[in-house]
Amino acid sequence: MSQAETAMAETEEADPPTIRQHTYHRCPGGDGCPNNDGRSCVYCDGGLASCTVCGGAEGTLPSECPGKLLDEKQEKLIYAGKLDFRDGRWREEPSMGVSSHYNLPPGEAQANSQ
Repeated sequence: MSQAETAMAETEEADPPTIRQHTYHRCPGGDGCPNNDGRSCVYCDGGLASCTVCGGAEGTLPSECPGKLLDEKQEKLIYAGKLDFRDGRWREEPSMGVSSHYNLPPGEAQANSQ
């Protein structure tokens, strides 16, 4: 059994959560921003995507939110382009996000995102 198959089998549940869209972290900005001392904030500036439900961020974001926290094995496989969560189930495919396409040969990233 491949690493991706093992990760998928370990996360199968009888009643999986129905959350599909990521809930992105939003920095409160202003006085609530931890970097309110004049430094740039990756959240306030809109430069970082991080899901508050699954914990995925940037290259470890699956196409859809699985509705629960990702474990380390899942994050590594998603980042490597070997695992994705889409249409309510785990798949041995790269995420539809751009970051996972870094591991694909030229041309395949476009074909997989259509």
